[in-house]
Amino acid sequence: MAYRFRPREPFPAGFVRIGLEQIERARARLASADDGSGAGVHEARKSLKRIRSLLRLVRPALGTAVFRAENARFRDIARLLAGARDRDVLLATLEAMRTDATGRDADALASLRHQASGLPHGGGHGGTTRAEDLAAAASQLTQAAPAWAALVSHDMDPHSMKTGAAAVWAEGVWSGLARASQEGRQWSRRIDAAGDAGADGEAAHEYRKSVQIHWRHMALLRRAWPEEMSARLDLARGLSQVLGDEHDLEMVTAFALTHSGRDDRRRVVRLAAARQAELRAQALPMGRLLFAEKGEVLARRIAAYWETEATRPARVAARGAAPPVATSAARGELRDAAGPGTGRATPSAGAPGVAARRRGRGRGVSAASRRGPDQDHST
Repeated sequence: MAYRFRPREPFPAGFVRIGLEQIERARARLASADDGSGAGVHEARKSLKRIRSLLRLVRPALGTAVFRAENARFRDIARLLAGARDRDVLLATLEAMRTDATGRDADALASLRHQASGLPHGGGHGGTTRAEDLAAAASQLTQAAPAWAALVSHDMDPHSMKTGAAAVWAEGVWSGLARASQEGRQWSRRIDAAGDAGADGEAAHEYRKSVQIHWRHMALLRRAWPEEMSARLDLARGLSQVLGDEHDLEMVTAFALTHSGRDDRRRVVRLAAARQAELRAQALPMGRLLFAEKGEVLARRIAAYWETEATRPARVAARGAAPPVATSAARGELRDAAGPGTGRATPSAGAPGVAARRRGRGRGVSAASRRGPDQDHST
């Protein structure tokens, strides 16, 4: 179940294939979930994020009305699965902060974590139980599958690359990529302007969302040029984790303000703010590199890669030889963006910061340890 388009597969066919695979994957993960708080629900939620990113990429081909309807469908299913995530993330973040704290700071964090452990695991919405929400999500996913296949017009062959409709879809993909990438660029600049002070809540939320969407778009288009797309994918995923860590600390601050005494509150807020400043400083150069190009320029470049790969002779494509310049350039750019010791370079490019991330990212908060890696480019 590779979450990616294939260069010799028409985009409509790829859209149907990828979407149905992710719907089925989400259904299977829900079937393995017992109480809604385990890995099954977490994996199902990731599949729903992939589906929504796919919809955003092909939005111009689908049309705004269809996009909004389908995006709302899968957004509402995801809300049924939200459940206990906030509580679990809060507990894990407080525990991670406590590992580096000493004295009264450690005591304050331990006390707040004890308070958080008493929170409910998360029930359903609107008076429903958790089990009822899981059953409703599974039922809605079952209904979504035939509706998804019907999104490709019945008067065209989704497997034919010679129809006018297939060409419209191809143009729609590149327009969708340009639009989403430009939105990410605009939010990146707004975050950049805010600097160490941090952006307002709306900007921070939209920026995190844009980074995650870009990460998944690079996974979908990875076959255009695997080395370069993997470099961008890994940078976006790393940036997403840093931004997620920073957001989780906002949750800690908000909880401390309502559940701690004056001295403990002051200590926790100070610790969270200091770590957030470090994370913002880490994220800024990563975002500048990721969104250095205008969305239209990036989309045009990737479209050219895609067309080149799609028209290569089969024997050459089978060998998969990539031009060497992409690898060296991507490695150098990501090392520069990540900076020494940040551990945010790309694994696929073999940058040395990866080992540092895996060995020593323990200071403060680790998104990977709380959420688990979202390997959208895995098979």
